Amino acid sequence: MISIIIPTVDRHTLLVKLVESIDGQDFPVENVETLVVYNSNHPKRKNIFSQNFKTNIRVLTAPAPGVNYARNTGIEAARGDILLFLDDDCVLQDKNFLTQLEKTHALHPHAAALGGSYLLKSQSSFWDQAYH
Repeated sequence: MISIIIPTVDRHTLLVKLVESIDGQDFPVENVETLVVYNSNHPKRKNIFSQNFKTNIRVLTAPAPGVNYARNTGIEAARGDILLFLDDDCVLQDKNFLTQLEKTHALHPHAAALGGSYLLKSQSSFWDQAYH
């Protein structure tokens, strides 16, 4: 099973796009779980998961502010053998991403970490380009 851990801070529109891209994967839905970890306990947090998604989604709240707390909260709750960390402003462009991740992990079972490509939007700011 792949556990996808997504830290977020109330960026609902971006988060929905990401979850839709996870739903669009050509991968058995029973072999993936999505853990959305809110990095704040914002009282106006919308329930964006009232719409139907195929993926199993669990919503968690980190015990303190900071992406590290959110990721660790996701790690503790994860049920999968493979952990995939995504930011809430990402989308999975390739519908075979999860399949390829699982295959790569099978080829390299002792690898501690695997990485993927990162594509910037054409209108990215100077700071986005410098950071990424």
